[in-house]
Amino acid sequence: QNIVNRMSGRRACVDCGATYHIVYAPTEKEDVCDKCGGSLILRDDDNGNSTETLGVYHEQTQPLIDYYTKAEILKEVDGTIDINDVFAAIVQILGE
Repeated sequence: QNIVNRMSGRRACVDCGATYHIVYAPTEKEDVCDKCGGSLILRDDDNGNSTETLGVYHEQTQPLIDYYTKAEILKEVDGTIDINDVFAAIVQILGE
């Protein structure tokens, strides 16, 4: 459910392609791109269709997670925390 909520909140600028999130990275003015002033839209692939989204996840992503877990080299970062903390966690992992 979390992945669907995150995806359904993403917005993209129709003019320059910049991306935002209505909760985690909102624009200063609702539905207006901070970079170029263009209109923001919900991308077709982010429409919240949880069946499609989860189907793709299980088909394409889960096998990779299983492979790297079995190889004991998978590193995980909680992407739901503050973006600065996510960045710090990734930097720490890459520094290993």
